[in-house]
Amino acid sequence: FDFSELDDTGLMAVSWIISQCSQEYTCREEIASEKLYRKIKVSFLLSYFMNINSDVSNIFHSASVTLTSERVASLVMSDYSKNWSLEELADNLLMSSSSLKKKMYKEIGSVTAFINKLKLTESLRRLIRTNDSISTIANSLGYKSPSYFTRIFKKYLKLHPMEIRLRKKRHS
Repeated sequence: FDFSELDDTGLMAVSWIISQCSQEYTCREEIASEKLYRKIKVSFLLSYFMNINSDVSNIFHSASVTLTSERVASLVMSDYSKNWSLEELADNLLMSSSSLKKKMYKEIGSVTAFINKLKLTESLRRLIRTNDSISTIANSLGYKSPSYFTRIFKKYLKLHPMEIRLRKKRHS
């Protein structure tokens, strides 16, 4: 099978299938000789795949190195205007909603708070580097209204978005 023709989603799917197989393999009770035989077969199969295609090796290394929060951040940053639900994020990351929630909580805390922080970081960048109105920034980041955006902004940053603009003007 030629893995080079797979896009990122396809590679993630193959990665998920392999991880599910390995999970089932490690969870099942077997007699010692059966277990040893399975280990040999799996090792041989993996070494074969890794030798014929470097993408298999990349799948194993990328899954272990990339944090779930980094993958979520990448998705959110790819479309700030989208209001990502936990289910949509989980589907895109090929995991269950409960697994995503647990992993995210372990890494950084609440998924919602993390998404808000990503969007607020982008809003700060836009407030400082553009002349876009607060309303335009709020809409482009997927907030329901400028007032809701302002409320979230003040909750996390303890400042009104206009204060950022005023500070920018003073320092210019």
